[in-house]
Amino acid sequence: MKTSSCYPWQRTATYVLCALLILRLLTMWVIPLTDTTEARYAEIARKMLETGNWVTPQHDYGVPFWAKPPLSTGFPLRRWACLASTSWQHGCLPC
Repeated sequence: MKTSSCYPWQRTATYVLCALLILRLLTMWVIPLTDTTEARYAEIARKMLETGNWVTPQHDYGVPFWAKPPLSTGFPLRRWACLASTSWQHGCLPC
């Protein structure tokens, strides 16, 4: 009689998923932002925090960026207002 209600494949799947999650977190820490889109949005959020202009996202100083709504950059802004602004943090936590 089995004492565990878990099948062997479920335990193996859990170990594999945990290993993949740990591998993903390690690669995000080792490899900086490489996708230009991710880095662009991180820079826009950083400039919004630096200039204090929370309404108008800026691609460059004085050049507005209207491809995404300002609230979509608000999530990284709230994180960065409380924590340090790092590429690892931007890649790890979803916008």
